[in-house]
Amino acid sequence: MKENNKAQTLEKPEEKGLNVGVKSFITAIIVIFALMVGTYILTLVVPGGYYSRAIYADGSAIIDTAGGFAYVKGGIPFWKWLLSPLLVLGASGNVTLIAVIAFLLIIGGVFNSLDKSGLMKYMLDKITNRFGAVRYKLMAVIIFFFMALGSMIG
Repeated sequence: MKENNKAQTLEKPEEKGLNVGVKSFITAIIVIFALMVGTYILTLVVPGGYYSRAIYADGSAIIDTAGGFAYVKGGIPFWKWLLSPLLVLGASGNVTLIAVIAFLLIIGGVFNSLDKSGLMKYMLDKITNRFGAVRYKLMAVIIFFFMALGSMIG
């Protein structure tokens, strides 16, 4: 009897929610850094340029075909590339970017709370129990379930 109680106390408690491991986090950071390096190299390789534009009285602009295309010197300084995730917050149009970042954080928090409370698992269990016999129907219902979550929460 004592051995049974001892074995029960040594069991690891079941953790609720989605846990991102250190290895997954580091992999994500490496992928983001590789994309940043790739874009920096492309700024040096791909020639930059612009089309001349004609601006109307109401403020709208259209590409002026008579003006043509002009090349500009490509590339950005290394320090700008390194600090670009922070510099973009001070650029023009940053209000939209900050709103998108805040929106994504809120959506992530909602999904995290649905997961931590067990509601997401409960809903998926119900769907699986109902449509588990027919796997293609189950796959379609789960896809529509997550599409609905994305559209209703978003």
